Amino acid sequence: MTKAEILAATRYLINENSGDSGALLSDTGNLLEFIQDAQETVVLDCMPFMKEQLCTKENVTLIAETQSYTLTASYWMVYKVARNTTGDSPKELTVINPYQELEFMDVGETADEPDACYFLGDTMYFCPKPAVAATDYCTVWLIRPEAATMATG
Repeated sequence: MTKAEILAATRYLINENSGDSGALLSDTGNLLEFIQDAQETVVLDCMPFMKEQLCTKENVTLIAETQSYTLTASYWMVYKVARNTTGDSPKELTVINPYQELEFMDVGETADEPDACYFLGDTMYFCPKPAVAATDYCTVWLIRPEAATMATG
C-alpha cells in the first residue's frame, strides 16, 4: 500500500474525503500523526496475542551493589519486565515512574530481589538496589521500533 492509498483510506474512514486546503487533515501534518497514533494503538492492542512477533527481549543479569543497567536493544517502548523464575508464569516487576523511586526504596537501601524498576533512556534502574548477583534475573520485553512507526516517504 502506498502512502497516497493509506491517506485516502484514512480520509474515507474518518469521513474526510476532501484533500482541499480547507480539509481538517493535511497530507503532511496531522493526518500522518493520526495514522501513527492509530498504528501505536493497534500494536498495544495486539501485544497480549502477538508478543513474539512485535517484541524483542533482553535478559538482565544482576551485579551486586549495582543499581543501573544499560539495555543494548533499540526499542519503541518497554512492554513488561518479568523475573526469570521457574514455573509457567514468572512474576512481573513493577515498572514505575522515575519520580516514584523514593516511594519504593530508602536512600542506600539494598535487597536480594528488587521489587520495582524504572527506565531513563536506555538505562534500567532497580529499586531497591540489588545486594546479590543473579544470572539472567529478569527479562525485559521491548516493543520493536519498527512495529509502531511508519515511514513518511
